[in-house]
Amino acid sequence: MNSTNVLVAVRREQASRYYKALGNQQNFSTDIVSALQDVQDALADRDKHVDVLVLDNALGAVYELIDEVRLSRPRLFIVLVDEEADFGTPGQADELTTDPF
Repeated sequence: MNSTNVLVAVRREQASRYYKALGNQQNFSTDIVSALQDVQDALADRDKHVDVLVLDNALGAVYELIDEVRLSRPRLFIVLVDEEADFGTPGQADELTTDPF
């Protein structure tokens, strides 16, 4: 059985909530980081495979990061989490959710 490698970038105070929701999933291997630089470092690591990137909009310059990631990894599935939004931004993430995990 293949595992889906999920990289989650959320504010430090939200990390435990995401870990509880995703860490127990049988088919997920989840890494949680709390800074955009950590996302860039993880994606640049050739020994690490990432299938899904979950980004918390509250981290800051996520749209710029998404644009950058799209150039180098066009097939990476990106989920943008914005618990305060009531709309999506076309062309940015593959999925937008206002519900926390």
